[in-house]
Formats: sequence, structure tokens, C-alpha cells
Amino acid sequence: MKRTLLVAAAGALVASSTLLGTASAAHKTGAASLAGSTDAHTTLSIRVSMAAHKTGAASLAGSTATRTVAINALNGSGVSGVAIFTYNSRTGITTVAMSVKGMALKAMSIHPEHIHAGSSCSANGPVIYPFRAVSGSMTTEANDSHVVQSVTAFTGTFVGKAYYINVHTGPGLATKAQFKVLACGAV
Repeated sequence: MKRTLLVAAAGALVASSTLLGTASAAHKTGAASLAGSTDAHTTLSIRVSMAAHKTGAASLAGSTATRTVAINALNGSGVSGVAIFTYNSRTGITTVAMSVKGMALKAMSIHPEHIHAGSSCSANGPVIYPFRAVSGSMTTEANDSHVVQSVTAFTGTFVGKAYYINVHTGPGLATKAQFKVLACGAV
């Protein structure tokens, strides 16, 4: 059972990377308003499904729920982006691909990102799932274009759950300055 879950999770992360590439491209071209647009969301979902088909990431075929979440700047950071939640009913796994951008994300700087339990950015709920860099690194760091791309996956659905995503100043969370939230989005 554990081996099957790991194989399914790996397939979901491949699909998530494809998804992140599409979301990141949309974000880089200024299409960060995807979260509020049904047509753009549908287009993004179709592109992702087609990309997944071409790359053999068949785990998206069983997907029953997808949600695009706007990640909004907080504390005057200018950091914003999108996160895409996809639940695959066949594998029972939710993948989340996120791309955030802003001048506060200096090249090679590390920014802790994670999903919290709670219905709003002010909920102060516990961390439920940490993000990893697309490269697989445990740390999420900005590139030369001031962009951080990250993914996470977990067993179960996000539907009907109260979650929000935080992007912190970092590089750790030991001090109040490091803990400062740069951006947040409620699912």
C-alpha cells in the first residue's frame, strides 16, 4: 500500500510540475487574475489536462476537483501569485502547485511557505503541509527573476476543508522579522 501511494504521489507531482509551469507562465505574463476568472480558469485546466496527456501524467485523468487560489501581498511586500489545488479521486491525492513573484523575493533568498488550517489569512492556524521547491529541495528559494515556484502533495481532498497559504520572509521562522508574512491566500 505504501509503495502504491508513493508511486501515485510521484505521478501527481509530475502532473503538478506541469501544472505549475502553466500557472507560472500565466503569472509571469501578468495573468494573476486567473483566480477570479472562470474562463481563464477553464482555459488553464484544459491546458493542464492537455499537457498532462502529452507528458503521460495520466493521474490528472481522475481529477474531480481543481481550485485556483490568488496569493495576495501583505504588509506592503508586493509579493503575489497563484496556487492551484488539484484533487485526484483515483489516487486520493491532492497536489498544490504555487508560483509567487515580487521584488521582496531576492535571488537565492529562502522563504518558508506552507498550508495552514483555518478559513482566513488571519486565522493563525497550525501548519498542515509544507511546500518544497519544484527542484525537490526542502527549501523554497527565489530565482533571479524574483519568483519562487513550489509544490506539495497530501493524501485526501481539499474540498470542504478550511486552509490558507502563507509565504514568509524567512529564511527561517525563529524571529518576528523572519516570521513576517509576505503573501497569503485563503482556499
